[in-house]
Amino acid sequence: MGTIKQITGLRPCGAGLWRGGAGVLSAVVASAVLAGSALAGTPRVDCAGGSSRHGGCALMSSRSVREHRHRFTTINGLNTVANLASTVATNKDANPYALAIAPAVFSGVLKGKRTALQPGDLLISDFSNSTGAKTGTSILLYRPSTGKIMPFYTEDIGAGPVAMAISALGATWIANYLPGYTNSADGTTTGDGNVVVITPNGTAFPSNTGIIDNDSGASFSPASNMFAGPWGQAFAVKSGTTTPYFFVTEVDNGTGWVQREEFTAPDFRQARVVTIGSLPVGANAFDPTGPQGMVYDPKRDILYVASTTTNSIVAFPHATTSGPWMTSGVVVYQGAPLKAPVGLTMNPINGDLIAANQLDNDIVEIAPEPYAEAGTYYFDAKPVGVRLVDRTPVNSAAGTGSALFGVVASETTHGDLLVYFVDSNTNSLDMLYHRSRGRSETKTGAY
Repeated sequence: MGTIKQITGLRPCGAGLWRGGAGVLSAVVASAVLAGSALAGTPRVDCAGGSSRHGGCALMSSRSVREHRHRFTTINGLNTVANLASTVATNKDANPYALAIAPAVFSGVLKGKRTALQPGDLLISDFSNSTGAKTGTSILLYRPSTGKIMPFYTEDIGAGPVAMAISALGATWIANYLPGYTNSADGTTTGDGNVVVITPNGTAFPSNTGIIDNDSGASFSPASNMFAGPWGQAFAVKSGTTTPYFFVTEVDNGTGWVQREEFTAPDFRQARVVTIGSLPVGANAFDPTGPQGMVYDPKRDILYVASTTTNSIVAFPHATTSGPWMTSGVVVYQGAPLKAPVGLTMNPINGDLIAANQLDNDIVEIAPEPYAEAGTYYFDAKPVGVRLVDRTPVNSAAGTGSALFGVVASETTHGDLLVYFVDSNTNSLDMLYHRSRGRSETKTGAY
């Protein structure tokens, strides 16, 4: 990873953290950092000794004693923020929100042909248009292996893409927040947002069969819990099963519904949308607040949800089988160092939860430590680490300075953690990673 040391223009960014100036991370450097990173579905590698779980561990390669090195398996070992690419679209859409990663189990092939979306690619949505209105329509694709960013999909039915998730077959589900839009297939203006499903080639399904809204023929259980400002999206397949599900949240209904989408491809319009729980909603100077970031634990069938309003992470056990019913879930962790968490992902190495804070630009790692007694889940959660990734002061009253929303985690072939996130202050896709320092570099006291 010697080329990584060629990064210039670094500045301190929080205790022990360095940030590369915009555009300083070349495709060559990005490839060196990633080294063919293993992504979603990466098996956990446990370290010997309980104390090493959140501090990294030494791993002896079978190839050579020279490859014996310390692994950085939590955000505590990540000391550099690198700017990967601008997320301003060709139509000047900006304000990146959603971030999703194509899973490793996705083949990247459809009907014998390589698809535009490949395993490990990142999709980014621009929530706002060129004037700042919440009517962005652009979905961008970033390829870590080349460092290139390119257009992937432009929405024509729905706008304000706030959350995305990618299935094991490469289909992307987009939650569009925008209240008020016309679906030509419905002939109506629903006013409540929608969910759009697109192919791994960045194209719409024919005849609007990928558009799910309140008038598309979808059924809702309970019937009154229709779409009202979709705000979160997650994909799920329970271990040992093959049935896929997507989850969506709502924030414009007075109650933040958490819903499971049951569907039959390729006509998604008549999906069954089952409410499995609810969380409080509200608003701040930046956005509506409520259930937003979600990540699914397939081994335990638990859906974890970032509850921005209550400053907490909440679990919904038995997520693929529960409901329809209204439950407030089980609080996994609440309070500092969380500060209005929005984005949520899972550390692929140890199963920790990694959240992006809206009100202080911190990325926070929480070990959920779930355990079950008589079929009921409990959590002995503990904070693991905090990393400030954008030093811009957040003024919650004025609505300025907040940078973070979408976040995803990955693992390099060396076993190091990588965290990707979007930064709306700089309109960029960034990466938090471990950078080895040479003798000429200054240590900042983190290690």
